[in-house]
Amino acid sequence: MKLEEALQIKQKAFTGSFITDIEVSDKYLWVAYHRDGLDRIDLSNNEVKHYENDINNSNSLMSNAVYEIYEDRQGIVWLVTDQGINSFDPVTEKFIRYSEVDGLSTNQVRGILEGEEGEMWFSTTKGLSQMVTNPNLGKVTFINYSLSDGLGGDSFSYGAAARSTDGQYYFGGEHGLTTFINFNTNNTPPEIILSNLLISNKSVGSMGEASPLIESILETKSITLSYDQNNLSFEFAALHYADPKKNQYAHKLTGYDDEWVYDVSLIHI
Repeated sequence: MKLEEALQIKQKAFTGSFITDIEVSDKYLWVAYHRDGLDRIDLSNNEVKHYENDINNSNSLMSNAVYEIYEDRQGIVWLVTDQGINSFDPVTEKFIRYSEVDGLSTNQVRGILEGEEGEMWFSTTKGLSQMVTNPNLGKVTFINYSLSDGLGGDSFSYGAAARSTDGQYYFGGEHGLTTFINFNTNNTPPEIILSNLLISNKSVGSMGEASPLIESILETKSITLSYDQNNLSFEFAALHYADPKKNQYAHKLTGYDDEWVYDVSLIHI
């Protein structure tokens, strides 16, 4: 159905007043609003379903300020809000939220495009972000690109994203137009080293004969601690120098943590 035909819906079908974007799929008309959330209009009968944020439901729309809509090849609807990105499955009617906590460069997203392999690209006010799934962690995260990676600029604009039939990406912003076919990503994982162990905020390297270490901490595979040596902290580093600021860290304490915990404070974008 053409957009002109889809818009021949009675005015009363729209629940909001300030429309920011419209997406037409085979079955639905999606309407985003500046303050009033999201409408899904069934094109077969004009039936309207409204979605908005529910502070008590983490599966709801993350914000009522929705600015961009994009439906991918799997029928998943992607939404740009003022607090990050939502994906919405029309079958389960559940929203999934993505933000800086997940590694996104900023919550100020401006555009969405789908890649050849189904990966999602987002233009932001801090460069481009490529959504990927880390196979080791089983978790979605982001690879962020900026001026240092060859972009024309870091600040992109709403509605200025397109992909041509030959696979070329186009993202527009204050700097002009950034185009590319694909980025070559270094997939070699960094080597992790444990550089220090502190017991009650005192480095084992400065404890003299009281240190539980027999050899250098870099060579130590295991240590035995007494019952009162239970206040521990660690210092570690990722040895990968191609672009150190993009190294990301996660930790997991076996027997205590069920999932990997991302150290967002150590992710330098």
